[in-house]
Amino acid sequence: MYRTRWFYNSDYSSVVWVYVGIWATAALVFAWFTYLERHRILLAWRSRLWTATEGEVVKVEDSSFEIDAASQYLPTKSVRFVEQELTVEYFVNGRRFKTRNYSFGGHSNQPLNQYSSGQTITVHYDPQRHGQAVVRKGLPFTLILLPLSSFVAGIIALLHLARVCATEV
Repeated sequence: MYRTRWFYNSDYSSVVWVYVGIWATAALVFAWFTYLERHRILLAWRSRLWTATEGEVVKVEDSSFEIDAASQYLPTKSVRFVEQELTVEYFVNGRRFKTRNYSFGGHSNQPLNQYSSGQTITVHYDPQRHGQAVVRKGLPFTLILLPLSSFVAGIIALLHLARVCATEV
């Protein structure tokens, strides 16, 4: 039989508060990130059911940039971030629309140099709002990585807390 020790027990109070702090921090990170990214998360989730149509890549822009990363801890003097911005034109019921959305997860999900001007690709658009479209539909892993990892850290902290507080009688 197990009996739970509460926070006032001096043997475990510091450990308990460390785990409570880890859990609280993880819960706050999860809540804050989810709140900040709620619009993109909802659009990404809804886009799973959007209608597919063919579109044409009108423009491909290289918006890569380089930042100075000179540091004693990094072996390189600069870091280059490679980004590609697409402008895709598509038609729905005879009306022309354009989108610059590759995915709702940001530039890190873009395949490098996969698209060229004039290329025909599949575009997924919102059936209620035809002007809202995306090339890669769904919820990308990069969009849920931080909230998911903070949620997992919080669960692990709670499990360890329960294990520390439970003693055999």
